[in-house]
Amino acid sequence: MTLADGLVVMSLILSVLASAFLAYDAIWAPGARFQQNVRVRKLEHLNHLIESQTLKINELPAVYSPQEKARLISQLQERLAPGKEKMESELQLWEEHPLRVTLYALLGLLCLSIASILQGVVYFIGK
Repeated sequence: MTLADGLVVMSLILSVLASAFLAYDAIWAPGARFQQNVRVRKLEHLNHLIESQTLKINELPAVYSPQEKARLISQLQERLAPGKEKMESELQLWEEHPLRVTLYALLGLLCLSIASILQGVVYFIGK
């Protein structure tokens, strides 16, 4: 195997890597957007549930003292707080997706550029 053959193989490998990096957004973006929308909706529903339950507790008859109502509200918030925190943290992970896409696109362009340069070097070595 000559140097030119090795450079051709390297440029082909880099071209395949470049296409994988550049195709990342096209393949994964629809699913990522869908998952992000699902998480946003879940968080909205949970917030709505907390608000509606708090209103219902506050509308309880006068038989319940304000301290009992406050205790019920705090129990509700304690029960639902871990799920809300988990959903908010998952939502933050999906907010990093555009940065990852940009990084992969730049890596793809870099691989493609290096592959093109290697093919140019092979052309001049072959002369």
